Amino acid sequence: MTNVRFLWDSSGFDSAAITASAEVAGWPVANLQHPQPAKAWKCPSGEGSVTVSFDEKEMVTALALVGHNLKVGSTVTLRAYADNHMTEVFSQTFDVVQPIYTPAELRPCDSSPLGYPFEDDFEFFPCNTAVFFLDKTLFQWAFKVEINNGANPFHVGRMLLCKHFEPRRNVSHGWSDSMTDDSRIERSIGGQAYVDEHRRRRIFSFSLKYLTQGEVYGPLAKIRSYCGVSRPLIVSLTPDKAILRERTSIYCRMKTTPPVVCDNPGNYSANFTIEEVL
Repeated sequence: MTNVRFLWDSSGFDSAAITASAEVAGWPVANLQHPQPAKAWKCPSGEGSVTVSFDEKEMVTALALVGHNLKVGSTVTLRAYADNHMTEVFSQTFDVVQPIYTPAELRPCDSSPLGYPFEDDFEFFPCNTAVFFLDKTLFQWAFKVEINNGANPFHVGRMLLCKHFEPRRNVSHGWSDSMTDDSRIERSIGGQAYVDEHRRRRIFSFSLKYLTQGEVYGPLAKIRSYCGVSRPLIVSLTPDKAILRERTSIYCRMKTTPPVVCDNPGNYSANFTIEEVL
């Protein structure tokens, strides 16, 4: 069984040179490197691509698209190149299986009670996080992400192209999914009630048990020090189940940097609470 997986180090992608096959004015491809997915890259047609040139060779095991509006059945192809885009050395195509929200489930922002942003004809899907794990570990300079959404223009809020960490023990049966709501009910001077409404955000809590010393002082230490509570990361709780992967993958920040507990010699644990970034 595949265990929970973390994607956290976006530094290589965020400093890379990226270009798009096309973009809508005001929604440039550079927005994919911004940690706030509300900025977004918007493609004017149903097919588009993003070319990524790293400053140096990068280890890549996963691709993530955050805040997308891709339809079920859309495809995403990742290509890797050597020799400055001259030689293709890897290609893998993924299916978009089950987004959290589809166009039929989320109204355009002009009629949305939650005030989703942007212009009237723009539908924003803040929770949709598609995570694709590669069949092999890549160590290359250049990549291309090709998206086919049929005849429908699309957008993506944030992209990560990086390595991931998977602890040896699973937490699939121990996590909780809740939601926070910062909305407030207020009263006017005349006594009428009104709601200061905010968007809801998902919160996941889970524990990592039986961590090894190498995991604690290796990748887990890197996640805690690099992300802290300020930098977003992606946690995929059930990455081996395609129908659940997008619904249990969350672009988030840690509520607190989790302390590590030595339960007994050689075994450690850490408790995580993560909150969705919209």
